[in-house]
Amino acid sequence: MEKLHRELKEHGLELVAVNLREGQREVRRFVDELSLTFTILLDKDGRVFEEYGVWALPFSHFINRKGEFVGKVSGYKKWDSAEPGLSSRIF
Repeated sequence: MEKLHRELKEHGLELVAVNLREGQREVRRFVDELSLTFTILLDKDGRVFEEYGVWALPFSHFINRKGEFVGKVSGYKKWDSAEPGLSSRIF
C-alpha cells in the first residue's frame, strides 16, 4: 500500500487506512516500523467497519474523485501488481 501511495499520490490518489480496535500506541509503532506515510485512522469501537459492511481484514473500498464507490477488495492484495482497468475507474 505504501508503494501504491507513493507512486500515485501525484495523480490524486488519497490512500486512507482504518485500523480496527487498536490503540494509538500500537498503530504508531506499526507506522514507524514500516515507514508509512499515508493517513491511518483509528476505529476503536468498530463503527466504521460496520457502516461499510466489512466482513474480513484487510478490506479495501475504492471511491473516485466524485465520491462514487467504484470497487472493493476483500483480503490480501499485492498492490504493486497491475490490475487491468482499476486505475481508470479510480482516476
